[in-house]
Amino acid sequence: MAGFACRDNATEPPIDTSKINLVAIDASVNEVFIGLKQTILSEGDILLVQRNGNCIGAFTNLPGDTILTDTALVENTSYNYQATIQRGGVVIVKSNEVSAQTLTPTSHNFAWQTFVLGGGDDSGLRDVTIVDDTTVYAVGEVSVRGSTGAVLNPPFNVVEWNGIQIELMTTSDIGYGYGELF
Repeated sequence: MAGFACRDNATEPPIDTSKINLVAIDASVNEVFIGLKQTILSEGDILLVQRNGNCIGAFTNLPGDTILTDTALVENTSYNYQATIQRGGVVIVKSNEVSAQTLTPTSHNFAWQTFVLGGGDDSGLRDVTIVDDTTVYAVGEVSVRGSTGAVLNPPFNVVEWNGIQIELMTTSDIGYGYGELF
C-alpha cells in the first residue's frame, strides 16, 4: 500500500459531494456521529477523515454509506470534519466540510426512586418523559388485580407522578383514545 499524508498537496482537488459527502448526524457530550457517502473509492485508494485539519482515520475499504463515530471528544466544543480520497499519494477529491458541536452535560440533580406498580402479569413501562420535578409521565402496560383477584381489563397504559404520588390512567382517562392519536 502506498503512503498517505493528511495534508493538501500543491494542486487543489475539487470538492465534489457527488463523489464524497459528509453529513453531521448527531452529537452527544463526548461523541460526534458523521454520515459518509462515497462512490469512487477503489483498490489502492485511501479515504482520509480529518477533524479540525488533523487526520483521525485512514480507510482503504469502506462501504458506500458509512456512519463514523468520533469519540473521546471535549464537551461543548465545535469540531469541523472533512474527508479526502488519495490515489497514488495525491488527493483526487475532497468532501464538503461539516461542523458538529458536542453537548454540555446536564446539571440536573435527579433523585431516583423505585416503585412496584400493578400486581398483574406482564406489566412493563416502555418510555418516560420528565417534564419537571413534579411532573413525570410513563407509558406502557400496567396490569392490576381487582378486589376479586382477577386482572382488570383493559390494563392501565399511562402512569403520572406528581411529585408526591403515582396515578395509573388509560389514554381514554386523559382524552386521547386510540383513534384520536392519528
